[in-house]
Amino acid sequence: MLEGIGWAIFSLIIYPGLLFSFIFGGLYDWVKRKIEARAQSRRGPPWYQSYADFFKLMFKEQIIPVTASRSSMMLAPLISLVALLLALLIIPFGFTKPPVSFMGDLIVLIYLLVVPSFTVMLAGSSSGSPYGSVGAGREVSLLLAKELPFVISILSPAIVVGSLNFSEIVSYQLSHTWFLVLNPFAAVALFICLIAKLSLRPFDISEAEQEIVAGWLTEYGGPLYGIFTLSKFAKWIVMGALFSSLFLGGGDGLPCPWNVLWFLVKITIFVIIMALIHAANARFRIDQAFKWYLTGILGLSIAGLILAIITKAIIIV
Repeated sequence: MLEGIGWAIFSLIIYPGLLFSFIFGGLYDWVKRKIEARAQSRRGPPWYQSYADFFKLMFKEQIIPVTASRSSMMLAPLISLVALLLALLIIPFGFTKPPVSFMGDLIVLIYLLVVPSFTVMLAGSSSGSPYGSVGAGREVSLLLAKELPFVISILSPAIVVGSLNFSEIVSYQLSHTWFLVLNPFAAVALFICLIAKLSLRPFDISEAEQEIVAGWLTEYGGPLYGIFTLSKFAKWIVMGALFSSLFLGGGDGLPCPWNVLWFLVKITIFVIIMALIHAANARFRIDQAFKWYLTGILGLSIAGLILAIITKAIIIV
């Protein structure tokens, strides 16, 4: 019991939790910025720029507008970061079994991954800024559009395995093949949903600097903005690990530390593809994004669900 608690605390603080997310999430954020800069014929920032920005923010004075709800504005970034770190405890980060594993942990993970979207709404609506309110409203619309295909595409592998336990889904791929091969419809649907989860173009609608300043982040600065930056670092790790575990076989059963290194290679490829999509696309309008998710992506996720049911039926027979 004590060993399990100690391992969970180590995972939360060191690996793959706060410290690991800060180091590798910062590098992945730099990769995204570098690729975007190259696409625009710029040199881009040095590798340490994301870390420098973070520490600069953490040592600045914290200013909260008089019209803002102080407690809500301060709680939003903390809740977002905690939810993402807890999500990392459930994902098997290169291993077959995650730090915290129980029957139905996949459902808990789905709930944890919707929390950052709610903190965006909380941050924007409590900031006292009209731009923040507009950004929060856009996030509500985007959440309603993306969440259904997101959930369906995550549950498709669980239907084939017949379990809502994350480690069993990873173990199933070791004895069969990646779910990317077994169910490409669900894989593509989840991948596109994760673009919005990461607030990348064409779905960075709630920030939209050219339209609403910085959207829900407009009134944020100093340490609170720094914590949101740390949450952004953690998002790269969480979303990359989620996709790699569900559809790319995790660490593929390799011995330690090769399983972790192989897993990081998969996450890095995930980040590079995401960054290329971000650099190559213009931002959608909110009605375009809503239609995109509730027609094409929802259709893809339903096709993945049907394929999962057929695959399960074939396996049973």
